[in-house]
Amino acid sequence: MATGEPGRRPVRAVPPGSLCQGPKLAK
Repeated sequence: MATGEPGRRPVRAVPPGSLCQGPKLAK
């Protein structure tokens, strides 16, 4: 939970590095 925006989608669902546009575009 050290992504930067706690409360977002699980980091495990998105590969580290694509968190910027992962949790928003991936799903």
